[in-house]
Amino acid sequence: MDEIDAALDFKNVSIVAHYIKERTKNAQFIIISLRNNMFELADRLVGIYKTNNCTKSVTINPRSYSRKGNEADPGGSSTPFKDRTNAVSTPS
Repeated sequence: MDEIDAALDFKNVSIVAHYIKERTKNAQFIIISLRNNMFELADRLVGIYKTNNCTKSVTINPRSYSRKGNEADPGGSSTPFKDRTNAVSTPS
């Protein structure tokens, strides 16, 4: 779903985010959003960026970070993020 929350205020974004989280426990969803209260409920965050004509992605497990700072949780069982490079270069 691409920016389904763009026209919503803070309260309604939270309502939609909680609805999706509750109703899709046995499904996978990709939601594109720039709203904090939408992506703070995510199980994984994926960032896509381009550098040197190559598309790269970063996957972050938000539960591996503490709330006070963005330091990795020492009790976490996995790496908080993974950086991947797409093998295919993209034209500018």
